[in-house]
Amino acid sequence: MKVNILTFADSVNSYEGGKLVIVGTFDNVEADKCPFVLMKPIGVAIKLKAERNDYGKNYDGFLVLRKAGTKKAVIKLSFPVKFPQPPVQKGVSFVAGINLGGLKFDSFGTYILELKVGSKVISAIRLNMVKAKLQKRNKVAREKSKKEKKKKTK
Repeated sequence: MKVNILTFADSVNSYEGGKLVIVGTFDNVEADKCPFVLMKPIGVAIKLKAERNDYGKNYDGFLVLRKAGTKKAVIKLSFPVKFPQPPVQKGVSFVAGINLGGLKFDSFGTYILELKVGSKVISAIRLNMVKAKLQKRNKVAREKSKKEKKKKTK
C-alpha cells in the first residue's frame, strides 16, 4: 500500500465513498509552558492507496505519537485498515479521519507521529511543540500608555 495523505489538522472528517475533509493543517503547537494538555482535539487525516496484493485484506493499523528520540508513547491508537475487492476500473483506498483529544506534552521539542500497518512503520510526520512568543503590544496600546504617563507627570 502507498500513503497518499498523512497530516495533522484542526478538523478531519471522513465520509462514505472515500471522501476526506481536512481543515487547517499544521505542524506546530504553541504553548506557554510544559507540561501542557491540549484540550482541543488534533485531527489526523489518513489516506492509503491499495496495491494489487492488498485487495480484500484487513490489517491492524496503529498511530503512535512519541517524543523524538524516545520510545515512550504519548498516545497509541489502534484501528482496522480494510481494503475491499476493487470495483471495475476504480482504485481502492482506505481513508480515516481520527480526532485525538486531551494529549499531554511533557516538554517542548519535536514529536513524531508514526503510522504503522502491522509491525511496519509506513509513514511518519513531525509535530513541533514550541514555546509561544509574547505578543508585542500594538501601536494603539503603546499610544494609550504614553498618554497615561503624560497625565501622571502633569
